[in-house]
Amino acid sequence: MSLSAELSEQVVSQIHRAFLDHEVLFFRGQRLTPADLKRFAARFGRLFVHPYSKGIADHREVMPMVREADEVGRNFGGIWHADLTLEEEPALGRCYTRSTSHPSLFRRQDD
Repeated sequence: MSLSAELSEQVVSQIHRAFLDHEVLFFRGQRLTPADLKRFAARFGRLFVHPYSKGIADHREVMPMVREADEVGRNFGGIWHADLTLEEEPALGRCYTRSTSHPSLFRRQDD
């Protein structure tokens, strides 16, 4: 399945049900542009513009998560987290896509 393609209501419903059942889903082999990512995410609810972090040009709802190879700390930016429960209506979830990764991305965090 290509998430950049137009998905039927039946497929969207199945994905939504799987998300509710499993809380995290992985779709391997996807090549999504920011517009593709927004179109897919919008099928599940309103898109969110982060109040404290800047989105990418022409796609305010898409926030880059960049961690350089020489950064230290447990997460990118040192303080970032996805918890925005302060919002009156928190988002259903988050959609992430990876464009590049450093070889250490998959190392254990307790090393």
